[in-house]
Amino acid sequence: MSQANPVPVSTSPRPRVGGPAANQPGGLLTPRQLLFAIRRHWLLALILGTLVGGGAATAVWFLLPPGDYAAVRMIHISAVRPKVAFENPEAQAAFDTFKQTQMVLLRSRPVLNAALRSPKLANSPLLANQPDPIDWLEKHVFVRPTASPEIIQIVMQGSPDQINDMRPIVDAVTEAYLHEVVDKDLERLRRKHEQLREIASRYEKKLKGIRQSMRNLREQAGTGNPENLMLKQKQALLEYGQASQELTRLRSELRAMRTQLLSLEEGKTDIDTVTDAELDAYAERDPIVAQMAAEIAALERRIETESARAVQGRDAPLVKSLLADLKRKQDEMERRKTQMRGNLVDRIKAEKQRNASLEIINLRQRVQYLENLEKLLVKDCERLNRESKELHQKALDLEDFKNDLDEAEAMYKTISKQAEALAIEMDARSRISDMNRDEGAIVQKPDELNRKLRFSGLAALGGLGLVVVALGLIEIRLRRVTSPLDLTEQLGLNV
Repeated sequence: MSQANPVPVSTSPRPRVGGPAANQPGGLLTPRQLLFAIRRHWLLALILGTLVGGGAATAVWFLLPPGDYAAVRMIHISAVRPKVAFENPEAQAAFDTFKQTQMVLLRSRPVLNAALRSPKLANSPLLANQPDPIDWLEKHVFVRPTASPEIIQIVMQGSPDQINDMRPIVDAVTEAYLHEVVDKDLERLRRKHEQLREIASRYEKKLKGIRQSMRNLREQAGTGNPENLMLKQKQALLEYGQASQELTRLRSELRAMRTQLLSLEEGKTDIDTVTDAELDAYAERDPIVAQMAAEIAALERRIETESARAVQGRDAPLVKSLLADLKRKQDEMERRKTQMRGNLVDRIKAEKQRNASLEIINLRQRVQYLENLEKLLVKDCERLNRESKELHQKALDLEDFKNDLDEAEAMYKTISKQAEALAIEMDARSRISDMNRDEGAIVQKPDELNRKLRFSGLAALGGLGLVVVALGLIEIRLRRVTSPLDLTEQLGLNV
């Protein structure tokens, strides 16, 4: 039989149970140790836990003070703005944003200030001794959501003897909110409607003014069609061009006449000079010379006739005789003219002087006439030019008036449509309504049975837990060894 190997035993000193090892990290209460303690002392834990938990639950049941009462007023916030026939022309915020905004406004200082001015709170005992009533209201009046996303509650909690004083406060805050926020929002819509009506009225007057201006312009222009006005303008431009050409021609003629008149007035013409041609012309007007000229002409015709008839032509005796008579008559006429020259020079000069004077008079009259005609043509050109420009401007004005009229009509229709839609939608149900308007703030009493059951149950569980923890701590203090593993873990011995 083989000899058994000896079990090595540590020679280190054995620590005292409950001594310093208990204060080391291994001596702390762990879940494993707690479970071990319950397993070892489950009957004791059950008995003590029942006694302690039952006593705690009984004490809580009878000693728990009554719960707070609550004064509550419910506000309904519609997820969609109610309408009668049209969508509200104002942009709508998302429902969650709108709801959160209203919850903040409910407890805002303007609303709380308005609530404090309510006659309902004039003799409120809860507010009488408060140094800062608004701050007190901010701390004691709450807004909380409910299971329905469209309903919120205005809540104030307190003891049962304060409930009659809390209800007026909740009512005053609710009414202040409805007046300062909801009613003012409706009033803002009314003011907006009035502004839209005023703007529409201004545009209506503007439309009347534009239409009247267009009628006046049509009456002045003789037509209301811009194309006809352009045709009239072209006709006026054509007449203006013709008048300008006539004025240019007249001024050219007038300059020539003025130059001629100036020459006559300054004596720069050949009045004192008498030419042979002029003398001959004046001599031929003498009756004797005229008779001689007629006889000479008759002889010349006869000579031509006889020359053509005779075989010998101009060498015929009769023709030669006629030629001799012609020569004699011509010499007589020349002698007559020579005799008249001395007297004719003075007569011609005098007549030329008279003619020059008459020509000056005629030229002056003609110049005066042309000057008057020039003035008339200048006025006519100015008138035609002015009419052309006026017609052009009227055509532009008429086009501008039509554009302004179209824009004003479009704006008037848009604004009138918005005003009418807003007027109809102002009669729609408010998006925010008071669900307790008739009875005021309601009183919510605490559920005492459930409350006592809940707190008593918590007390019983707390007592049981306390017993279990106490047993675990006692188990740690005792440090009883039950296995070789306990020697290693608790005493530090290697077995």
